[in-house]
Amino acid sequence: VALVENSTRKPGKLDTSTSIDGTAAVLKKYEKGLDVWIQDDSSVWVQATVVGTMKDGRIIVRVGPGQDAVVWVKGDYPQLCGENNFVNTEDLTRLNPLTEPAVLQCIHERYKQGEYYTTAGITLVAVNPFSTVPSLYSQAKTHLYSSAQPQDLKDLPPHVFAVAQQAFSNLSRGLGSKAVIVSGESGAGKTWTARCLMRYLATTSAGKRLPGQRTPTSIVKIEKRILDSNPILEAFGNAGT
Repeated sequence: VALVENSTRKPGKLDTSTSIDGTAAVLKKYEKGLDVWIQDDSSVWVQATVVGTMKDGRIIVRVGPGQDAVVWVKGDYPQLCGENNFVNTEDLTRLNPLTEPAVLQCIHERYKQGEYYTTAGITLVAVNPFSTVPSLYSQAKTHLYSSAQPQDLKDLPPHVFAVAQQAFSNLSRGLGSKAVIVSGESGAGKTWTARCLMRYLATTSAGKRLPGQRTPTSIVKIEKRILDSNPILEAFGNAGT
């Protein structure tokens, strides 16, 4: 990022004609040394440090050694960084402050550490690893979630099996019909996630609903029936999109 005076309105750049009231008050929160997020054309958001302010409502930020930029302050832009341990933050609602750049950075940092699942309240955010990760869906992993008590699920790491187990547990306790919605862009991994959900439910239901028949054959039969329905279910999804 070079030292620039922005004159066009596009990602990472604010219009110099922007009128700012109470400039001194607005700039007060951007003290020297404060870490902020600024928009960037290639990385969407990058972290920078405030190195100075200007009387006309602009601040000077440093992205890296010899990389300074001048940006306009408008509303809550630039976004404040705060202090977050992104890798260990399993629930995005715990970020402080909870902002778009913080959410994206958290998911990105966890992804780099092989953590492909993150929760956002009751919603599970899954990132496609674009590689095979056998340990992520192993029998041991299945047992970890299927053997957990309903109240203990929240203490386990975020996982698609946790969502499936929560739905199955609530259904088994007579809490009404349940639905799991899998959504995302093309290539996000919706089909794979749906298969993981159905495989988990098939295995779990076979084990819990067929006492005395917990043979591999009984599990495989139920699993096959459910998985065979996938092309039909996916056809409905394709028709909708």
